[in-house]
Amino acid sequence: MKPLLKIFIIFLLITMGISSSLAEELEITTEFIPSASNPSNNEFTNKTPLSGYCSVAGKCPAGTFSINTGLVVQNRVLRANSPDMRHHTYQKVDGIWRSITLRDPITRNNITVIFRISVVSMRFFKPTNSWSSGDFNSAGGQPEGNCGGTKADVSQNVYEFAWLHPNNANICSKQVSNIDLSDVRMDRISIGYEMQSPSNPMALPNGEYIGSYTYNVGNHGQIDLGEADYTDNELKITIKATIKHDFKVEPKGKLNVSLEPDGGWESVKGGVTETRLSGSSSFALTASTAFGMYAECQHHHRGSCGLMMEGSNETVPLIISVTMPGMRSRLTGEMVNDMYVPMKTDHIPQFIIDPVQYSNAVESPIEFSINAPESHRMLTKPGSKWKGTVTLVFDSELQFTAP
Repeated sequence: MKPLLKIFIIFLLITMGISSSLAEELEITTEFIPSASNPSNNEFTNKTPLSGYCSVAGKCPAGTFSINTGLVVQNRVLRANSPDMRHHTYQKVDGIWRSITLRDPITRNNITVIFRISVVSMRFFKPTNSWSSGDFNSAGGQPEGNCGGTKADVSQNVYEFAWLHPNNANICSKQVSNIDLSDVRMDRISIGYEMQSPSNPMALPNGEYIGSYTYNVGNHGQIDLGEADYTDNELKITIKATIKHDFKVEPKGKLNVSLEPDGGWESVKGGVTETRLSGSSSFALTASTAFGMYAECQHHHRGSCGLMMEGSNETVPLIISVTMPGMRSRLTGEMVNDMYVPMKTDHIPQFIIDPVQYSNAVESPIEFSINAPESHRMLTKPGSKWKGTVTLVFDSELQFTAP
């Protein structure tokens, strides 16, 4: 049995070696953190360090971002008389938008970003002698196909450039002249990319999200830089996205609110028994994310909040309304202006508020009132006292449903 056991172990090692693949991995980091200096910002901010060809000012169009891949290509074939364009200056790049799911491993929430490769740069390195004038036929700035060119770097044995790829699976090339080599090295391969979130980050929950997409690299792959030996056959793009919302509520007005006639107590002298009673306070709201809001009340009146007369069980209904500048009701789509605040029950959920933009310590008034018909019972009982406690609940831990 011992020889059989040894053979079995060797078989496993050989199988693992055959099935392995070589891959380069790029890590892209981005974040959304609201800023009081730019409250209307609703886009992710790229935090990946600049590198690669487009990191040098003036080489690529303004705003083009690139990052080194670590890919290296050996034995690149360059043949001026070959009918195969893969033996010339050549790039086939999958530049299609790819949907990538990012997941927070703790909350298990998922969000989606779209990503595409928009630029590929590469350097041809000749180990001996130097390139002759015109060998590459101005390939860097004048590619054939649907690509855009850039300013090429040319020295004795180096030719380096980047091509800009539109949103499709694109093939671009440029015929070389006076070259017949099969040992050219290609390195300093970098990519530029575009990344977007289909959803407004302000509508996405806090979290540390991660996800990836892998491109096939090499001859006839998704990233094909011509006939050669490729040190890696995959390029894995790992995206890490951080979302850190700001949410805070601070009382600004008085916590003990007295309800009075709109015209003051003088207005009810002379036998007036019905008038609207109201009182107000305020709070400062800082929010960059959706939240729920509802009232918890000491006394109830037919499914809503109420005030109770001391010494009895008699109640009157209390109306609570709030105004929050820059906030919108998810249910109605209307701005939160003098909007009724419900008391949460099994049948009446909290109402959900979405920020139009980041609100930083915005003062928000809240009003408590009793309508004229309901105040009749109060005003016809001189000397009576009506009280109740109201707690406003702001819930930023909403259940997230991916769009």
